[in-house]
Amino acid sequence: MSWQVAREGAVGIVAVDRPPDNLTSFALLRELDELLAAFGNDESVSVVVITAARPGMFVGRADRADLDKVGRGELDRDEFANWLHTLRRIETIPQPVVAAIDGPAWGGGCELSLACTLRIGSPRAEFCQMEILRGAIPGAGASQRLPWLIGASRAAEMILTGRAVGAQEATEIGLLNALIDAADFRTAALEWSAELAARRRPALVAAKRALNEGRDLPLLEGLLHEQQLFLDVFSDLVREQ
Repeated sequence: MSWQVAREGAVGIVAVDRPPDNLTSFALLRELDELLAAFGNDESVSVVVITAARPGMFVGRADRADLDKVGRGELDRDEFANWLHTLRRIETIPQPVVAAIDGPAWGGGCELSLACTLRIGSPRAEFCQMEILRGAIPGAGASQRLPWLIGASRAAEMILTGRAVGAQEATEIGLLNALIDAADFRTAALEWSAELAARRRPALVAAKRALNEGRDLPLLEGLLHEQQLFLDVFSDLVREQ
């Protein structure tokens, strides 16, 4: 298992540990998918954090050895779909998912962070979609998710130039929700996530649904969907009082 799993109160934590660079293999994605599914079914977990087990790191880029096998036809292309399935799992489990980034989030690691509900980082955090520099394009969602977060023009620049974006710039353009400059980033990131987890869980779950599901609906349908979620959550709140 290349992931360390932990709990701190209502915060579930999955931390990658695949030396030396935390490269993301298809097997690593399958493991993460199973862990996220388990947390998603746990009603005592309000927030899930994805991070790295070692300081100065995050989830690494895609393992080129795996991709080469797909390109040569040695692996079924369905293996590549692990990227799609696992990142969609991040988006569709009930709880908000926080990417806690203490180092480079390049390539597939960047794309994984884009699927998370929120991104927090240390001054060492760095985002890059460098595929264009290798004659390719992103294949795990950057062309679709990045424009939602930072706008079409900035997303196009990152994808077409392969330019790395540091933590300060990422904060300014909305790629990072919070820049945490602390001696112990992991502890500070979990404290930040615990504040989020202190909110009423049904409201967190409904808010994530409204944000993610509404994105795929026409405006009027999205508004109606939000109202229904509000009524469901508020009615339960009243009954609890």
